[in-house]
Amino acid sequence: MTITVMSDYLVFPVYTHSTNKKLVFRYEGETVYQLNIKLDNASPDFYAYIDVARFKGKDIEISVMPKMEISFRETDELDIDNVYREAMRPQVHFTAKNGFLGSPKSLLEADGVYHLFYQQNPAGREKENLHLGHATSKDLLHWQEEKIAVFPDENGVLVDEDETMGSKYPQIFALTDIEGNKKWISMDEKGGYFVGNVENGQFLAEQPVQTLRYGDGFHKGQILFERKNGRMIRMDWDYTDIPRSCFCGQMGIPTELSLKKYKDTYYLQALPIEELGVLYKNTNHYENIRLEKENTVEIPLADGAHLILLKGKFDETAVLDMILFGRRICIDFTENLITFGKNKAPISVADKYFELMLVVDRCGAEFFADAGKIYFSSLSEDTVMDRNLLNLSLTCNTEYSLDFLEIHALEPIWQTSPKKV
Repeated sequence: MTITVMSDYLVFPVYTHSTNKKLVFRYEGETVYQLNIKLDNASPDFYAYIDVARFKGKDIEISVMPKMEISFRETDELDIDNVYREAMRPQVHFTAKNGFLGSPKSLLEADGVYHLFYQQNPAGREKENLHLGHATSKDLLHWQEEKIAVFPDENGVLVDEDETMGSKYPQIFALTDIEGNKKWISMDEKGGYFVGNVENGQFLAEQPVQTLRYGDGFHKGQILFERKNGRMIRMDWDYTDIPRSCFCGQMGIPTELSLKKYKDTYYLQALPIEELGVLYKNTNHYENIRLEKENTVEIPLADGAHLILLKGKFDETAVLDMILFGRRICIDFTENLITFGKNKAPISVADKYFELMLVVDRCGAEFFADAGKIYFSSLSEDTVMDRNLLNLSLTCNTEYSLDFLEIHALEPIWQTSPKKV
């Protein structure tokens, strides 16, 4: 089939569980673009928007292997029905309108605008056909998806230097603590880090490796030194196969990194950027909540995303259970462990107090424990929030008192305006 390209996008029907086909575009007899795509005219569950704007006005031959009828329509917009209002769409995490969203490749700032570049597959929910996607924001929360920045070559390959090099090299950056001590951090893609100094161009660690990031659903993030505010910002990618959706994967909440010395050890701390406060739409505050095995405390929640803060004493005899939108979070002081879904992380580095922040969204939650010294996320089929169970319930195996509980309902980033900068 040969067509004259007149629009920015060709829209093809896709079924997630169909067999893979190869969609090939040729110009003047040469292959100029090809994609693996699960074409399905009979029972599509979503539509892939393929950017062909660079071929406008050209006669392009389109073929499919194995051969099948080719069905598509043309459009100049990503006119996806109900986009950003889908049942499983994360409310405060950036996701692509359509297709697979992969790990970030660059985060930078220019003229008051943040630019995020990331892996993207516009043809499906799988990690293939990798393009370099692009989004912009004025506050690191409200993102505008832009045109694809870089397309794969005629063989369908986008060179990924991280993967070519095995993704093993660390990120090195400097932070200054509250007392004015400047230290260099060497951080690997799994969340482990060394603190030390740079001498004669070489990094020298001065203490054993520490861990900031726990869990297995994230990928090496990107770090930005924000010139305007002097902050060190990190943005990770959280992989999750979001059910019943035309998209896959989300970016983590942007965090600000800081350095804190506790006794003789330096710790990295990661907490959500302060701009998250612009999303607060409703706040409930509770103090001195008495918990015990026979007494379940239930707190109603609105449908949507929330930021939840909890504080209390570290009690080595207590196991605190939280049931959040039907999903269990176990805070086990006896083992110094938080468990949610398939992931575990420590509660505290010092076992002296309990301080936890959660950012809860449709498909899971991010946890910031011990003032951000411990950071992990859990997103899987076991952590998708049940929107029929709009409450938080708390119970404990022994008598325990939560000093402080605060719940902020969050506005969706798709509906609120960016914070002025």
